[in-house]
Amino acid sequence: MAMENVEIIPLKNPITLLMRAPGGEEREETIVELKLHEFEAGDLRAIDGLPDTHQGSMMLALMARMTRQPVRVIEKLKGHDFAALGNKVKAFLPSGLLDGGTD
Repeated sequence: MAMENVEIIPLKNPITLLMRAPGGEEREETIVELKLHEFEAGDLRAIDGLPDTHQGSMMLALMARMTRQPVRVIEKLKGHDFAALGNKVKAFLPSGLLDGGTD
């Protein structure tokens, strides 16, 4: 079995959220790093159904899918952490995928 390519992105500004456990209990969770998993074609399902004009939503959905985090975690990222993650995610994608290109 091959090892999955995962890149760790430490957050300069950790995120604390209330998360609901499978039994319905709420617990506070602090996220101090994101694990960026290699892009898979199936990850594109995260952006299905979004109009072409919602490029920001597409990127958020794809980032959430690739880090295995809920979108609300990605939405809470501060500018520096969001930029670091965005640059890593874009590096996995064929050029033009999120900007209307056809590469």
